[in-house]
Amino acid sequence: MPQKILAGRTADPRLIDDFVRVKVDQVILSRAPSRAVSEAMRLNMKKAVPEVTIAYDNNVVTSPRSAPLSEPAAPLSDRFARSGLLRSVSSGFPEHGV
Repeated sequence: MPQKILAGRTADPRLIDDFVRVKVDQVILSRAPSRAVSEAMRLNMKKAVPEVTIAYDNNVVTSPRSAPLSEPAAPLSDRFARSGLLRSVSSGFPEHGV
């Protein structure tokens, strides 16, 4: 479903690149949200206030033998400093206001 929404609002409806420029009032980040937010901040993203920012933890279940993360993890407060309400959506995880 996200692909159908984004395809109608981009210059390249095939959505074959890793980064796609779209003109929307809502953004859906998937696959690598840390990378997308980091890139937006690098490009001097102005303050954005989404109604809700959904944040999934990188590793919900860990053990001493867990594989390392494929991308560096930044504190949620850094990632979403430009956001409004932050919710952690995983069973048993608390909700946080930012």
